[in-house]
Amino acid sequence: MGVSASATPDEIKKAYHKLAVKHHPDKGGDEVRFKEISGAYECLTNPEPETNGGFGFEDFMFGGGFPGFPGFPGAGFPKQSEPPNKVLEHTIRLNVYDLVNGTKKRLSIPNKIACTKCTAPCPICKGRGVMQITKKMQTPVGVMLQHMNEKCKRCQDGRVKSSIRSGGNCDDCKGSGIYTMSKVIEVDVPKAVHNNYTIRYANVFSNLDVIVKCVHTNNLEGIKLEGFHIVRVCPMNFVDTLRNKNIVIEHPDGDKIEVNTSTFKEIPYHKMRYNIGGRGVTAQHNFILEFHIKMVSIEEFNKMYDLIKKE
Repeated sequence: MGVSASATPDEIKKAYHKLAVKHHPDKGGDEVRFKEISGAYECLTNPEPETNGGFGFEDFMFGGGFPGFPGFPGAGFPKQSEPPNKVLEHTIRLNVYDLVNGTKKRLSIPNKIACTKCTAPCPICKGRGVMQITKKMQTPVGVMLQHMNEKCKRCQDGRVKSSIRSGGNCDDCKGSGIYTMSKVIEVDVPKAVHNNYTIRYANVFSNLDVIVKCVHTNNLEGIKLEGFHIVRVCPMNFVDTLRNKNIVIEHPDGDKIEVNTSTFKEIPYHKMRYNIGGRGVTAQHNFILEFHIKMVSIEEFNKMYDLIKKE
């Protein structure tokens, strides 16, 4: 490479770039000479090739790519790599009872499948459903190759209609070449999952993965979520706010919680909240009583007030 034994890494790098541009095959240079230069640069900058698995810079230049990084400029998929599965996303909605107790949901998963009776493997992609394509990328040191998979434009998941196989008509798919098959999966949702929590089911069908997204929802009357806090509406008559009253509230986990208004620091008022610590969706959150006060007429108030004085 024309550098001295005491050359610095920067000097080696500059010498390499100069020679690489001069002798690159795409620039009319000699391919053998270019590989010699690349090999020399590799030895000088990485004298122990086993540390990178024997991977050289020339592999990157000619499309080998960095091992383990498919799709990176210069990287290549194996020639016979299988196309990735399709992904179907499904959303389930979880209310406060689902989050407190956990739940199970049954989902019917549809999948469109090529009819094997009236279709045949695609002659273009050999039944894989994808084609391997190569793109050239111009860089300061020459042309790099990028190999990637692209959906075959000729077929439906690797198969094409064949009039020879079906005689021009098919009772299974009604001539469309595809039919829908469904499979039921049971989703076991644990307690206290976060909003947008996902569960992935691989290979529900041979070509299909399913991602289930769990979304929090407030679709129940009288009880709702605020993050992982639980807010329960507690109706109360106005007159009851003036006397001590035992209130029994049912928690979403089935427990009965008793509260006496005599322990309150103030008379309950409309939308006043009373926190019960550690009884939310998790032990770090609260079960909150929100009082909704019902007003009464003067006649009802006087009647109830007389009863209160007698107590």
